[in-house]
Amino acid sequence: MTNARASVWDAIENYSKFKGDYKLGKLYKLDNEQPAMAQLRPAPADLPAVFVIPADISPRWIQNKRQFWPYRLQMVCFVGGWAFSFAEGFCVRLIDCLGLSKDSDGIPYTKRATGHYVKEFGPVQFLRTTLSGERGGP
Repeated sequence: MTNARASVWDAIENYSKFKGDYKLGKLYKLDNEQPAMAQLRPAPADLPAVFVIPADISPRWIQNKRQFWPYRLQMVCFVGGWAFSFAEGFCVRLIDCLGLSKDSDGIPYTKRATGHYVKEFGPVQFLRTTLSGERGGP
């Protein structure tokens, strides 16, 4: 697992706003396999579930004189129920934790690991699906 991805997990696990209604479920720290999106299927009892996986990188070579390769991660979360308000609140916490979750020295975990602050977020996409073991699921 890269230092960058490990720092995202540290930020998620140590963020104080993941409590109460927004308590974390299962965290899938995959390292040896890169599943297709269709294979990311947590059990309903594991919700809200979070995956952090490497994303596609496509730098612009014409303007890339410094050979800058952005490192992109995709955070995928599954939440229970059909209420978008809960999904939005959970998503906001996932984004916030990357900049606001800090180590004992007050430095964001991602900055400590990479030397850089997170530079961009998104896109955020909400999809409805039925999970295995859920009423109406396979």
